[in-house]
Amino acid sequence: MPPGDVFAWTYDTIRRFKAAYKIDLPNIGQPTQGYVDLIPSFPYKQIKFTISGTGYYHDLGKFVSDLENKFPHLRVLNIALEPVGDQSPEKLTFRMEIAALIKANT
Repeated sequence: MPPGDVFAWTYDTIRRFKAAYKIDLPNIGQPTQGYVDLIPSFPYKQIKFTISGTGYYHDLGKFVSDLENKFPHLRVLNIALEPVGDQSPEKLTFRMEIAALIKANT
């Protein structure tokens, strides 16, 4: 779970993890903190942030699968895929929201 500065942890973790994959990830959004919206009375809080970039379908699938398997406290939500354009018909732009559990201040 993210310790200390949540934005620094988010940015650093995603950038380091992304290095092993053939995707371009220029945008990592500012995380917002709130209560867990999937389970009522859950003893943790969550952060949500958005990432977006470009990559090929197979590379994106591997990235998402490995991300959720390596970090069991993360969940990928709301993936949007669109073709980049005529220059490379197999390349996609993507945007996804990620939710991560954090310890609640007691």
